[in-house]
Amino acid sequence: FPHRQFLIDVVFGVVVLSILLQGMTIARVLKVLGIDSARAARLEYQAVRVDELAARAALHELDAIGTSTAHELMATIRAEYEDRLAAADRRLRALHLSDSELAEEEKSRIHYQLAIVEKNRVLEAIRHGTASEEAAAELLGLLDARLVRLQEGAEP
Repeated sequence: FPHRQFLIDVVFGVVVLSILLQGMTIARVLKVLGIDSARAARLEYQAVRVDELAARAALHELDAIGTSTAHELMATIRAEYEDRLAAADRRLRALHLSDSELAEEEKSRIHYQLAIVEKNRVLEAIRHGTASEEAAAELLGLLDARLVRLQEGAEP
């Protein structure tokens, strides 16, 4: 083949140039299309929610500790956690997720949490003898199926 090496070099150059060009522009394309920013905003939203839940749990535990520790120290720690909650609230408001996206996220989270509460209450009734396992089996099956659907995002 007379120009074999030239064709190999040209094809190699085109492939390398194409990969480099696409690699350098894909982030901007995703940002313009709103694909990357929506995902990042949703992940940030979830991270802030987790931080808020952790701070609330710490405040609840602080209440359970009671006055066994110096009052001034407890007040200082409580103020730190309340500041953390206020900061999380500000960060949630600052996120640029649309109201409908936030509403769906919250709706799904609340439905999931309520389904867990329902399941725990049924299990508690079985443990206390208020209901038999046989009587609760169907409801537990329905609740488990609902939890799976909620985890997969199929049902709010």
